[in-house]
Amino acid sequence: MGPSGENIYPEEIEMVINNMAGVDESLVLEKNGELVAMVKFDDNLLNWNQETEDQWFEKAEALKKSVLEFVNRTVGKNSKINKVEAMKEPFEKTATQKIRRFKYKDHQEEIDEAAEIAKEDMPKEALKDKSLEVPEKKTLDNKDTAKEQQ
Repeated sequence: MGPSGENIYPEEIEMVINNMAGVDESLVLEKNGELVAMVKFDDNLLNWNQETEDQWFEKAEALKKSVLEFVNRTVGKNSKINKVEAMKEPFEKTATQKIRRFKYKDHQEEIDEAAEIAKEDMPKEALKDKSLEVPEKKTLDNKDTAKEQQ
């Protein structure tokens, strides 16, 4: 459900993404109040094993940007996605070949941790690009943190 109470059907957004050339499958979830598309690209299009890091990150970012722009031009204003994540492995499925959505909803913390690890492994040039950064969580529970922010 969107912020204005409208229903958002992730399957409809996934259908748009899955009809794009070079996309094997996708899953759309709500994450921190935003719609995030997790996309498994065709291995021939985004080769996780054979490209140099710089080329891989450039290609991955270009693919994610093209999905984001295409979907947001195609779907209604309430169904626009905020972020695209590239998935290395196919999604876990049931015996009837449906994606096990609950596995990905329950493991958002693991996905966040994986994103943080990927950030640590990125080339320094990629870290300069602010769109690739994982935002740091700020808490005021720590007295030192509160002092630093003053």
